Formats: sequence, structure tokens, C-alpha cells
Amino acid sequence: MQYEKYAPSKKQCTHLDPHCMWLEWQRIMKRENLKERSIQWKTSDYKSVSVFYNDILQSLKELDLSKKKNGERTKNIKVALMKLGHKKKCRVNTNCINDRIEEIQQYSIENKLQMGQSGVKSVEWLYDMFWYRDYKDCYKTNTHTHYVIKEQVLAVESEWLGKRRGKSVNDGDDIYGAVKYDFLKLITSNSTYKLMILKEHFQDRKDNKLQDLYEYFDFQVQQNDNFKKGDSVLCVVYKKDFDDFYYEEFIKK
Repeated sequence: MQYEKYAPSKKQCTHLDPHCMWLEWQRIMKRENLKERSIQWKTSDYKSVSVFYNDILQSLKELDLSKKKNGERTKNIKVALMKLGHKKKCRVNTNCINDRIEEIQQYSIENKLQMGQSGVKSVEWLYDMFWYRDYKDCYKTNTHTHYVIKEQVLAVESEWLGKRRGKSVNDGDDIYGAVKYDFLKLITSNSTYKLMILKEHFQDRKDNKLQDLYEYFDFQVQQNDNFKKGDSVLCVVYKKDFDDFYYEEFIKK
């Protein structure tokens, strides 16, 4: 779908709400009565994404989340991604994994992977999960290099909720408001890679709104002026029973 043809100009947005341009685009699409609805989420063939994202999808595919509660699902995903981050020689920040730290440390030791001077910590920083690399010798000195990041590798946001909560929220019938709110945080990151994890929600059994969400993600990536050509975001949507997931790598054109 060629969004540029129908996307509103910045002058058409009358206020600074980052959601404004998307709402205006929806209005234009309805007016033009466009029916380009053939875009589909992918469920297999991970070769269609970059090698880095392929490794993430393979790690997630190995998890059995179907009979677990949301908290345990989140923890299993974080542990799997932290192990992968260490395998890629990154330091990883995330929280809520206190009871799995020993497991991660043992995995890193057995595979001779980088963990940092103080091993593995359950500490969140900036995003739900953040991978980065610093200078190899930064922990060997007492100089300012201790606080220097060399590379921001991966930013991760995950959201199991559908609608946002709170009296001040006015999302109408948008069943993915909470997801879109976190997605906006994610696209502010200048990390090389970005990952959004969520689950599908149903307004009713006949209309799960996943196609609208696909178009929203692509629209945000294409219209964001800070994204350079080739920059991308990987979005993973777990099916309602968590027995499989949809995915797509949204790439700035």
C-alpha cells in the first residue's frame, strides 16, 4: 500500500498528539473508499527478515507459552532474549527475572559469554529490555569510560493489554491503544534494532483488528522523519492461545 499518496501533510494536523496523523489518514482512507486489504502477517519462513531478527524469532519459537499465565510468559520471553543477548556479546537490562538469574549465569558461563563484571542483574533501564555494548576495558578503570555506551543494539517493548486504562484515556473502541502507546516509546529509540511483542485481541470473533494494526505499524515507520531508509521494527503478535505467533519486519522505504 502506498501511504505517501494518501498521508496527510503536517499542516493538516491541528495539534501535537502523535496519534493525530494516523487518525487523519484513517479518515482520508475512508473517504477514498480504498479496499487494499490484502496485506497479511507472516507465520513462517523466518528467512524473510534480517539475520538478527531471525535469531530472535527462532528463540521465541522454542518457547512453550500456551499453558502459562501472562507473568510467567513474560519472564520466559525475557530469559530467552537475555540468553540470546549474551550470545551476541551484549549487556542486557530487564527486570522481573530474579528467580532465574542463576540459570542465566550458568548458561553464560557454560557458553563462555559476556555477562558484565557483576554478572546478571534484574534491572530495567529505559525499555522493557535493552541490549547494548560498551568498551571492553570500561570496567578495568575508574575513569569516565565506565559510563560510556559504544552501541545501542536492541530496544524491546512488550504489552499484553489491549485497551489503555485510566480516566484520562480517550481511545474510543481502539482495542490496541495500550500497544500503540508502547510502540510510540519504542520508535523514539535510536537502537539499531527494535522489537515489539504483543498478543492478539478480539473485539468479537469476526473482527480481530490485526489488519488495522499492521497498517498502523507500517504507517508509523514510513511517516517517522527520524527513521532512515532501511531502519526497521520487528513486531511479534502472539495468537490468543499462545501456541504460535504472527510477525512482520516493518522497514522504512
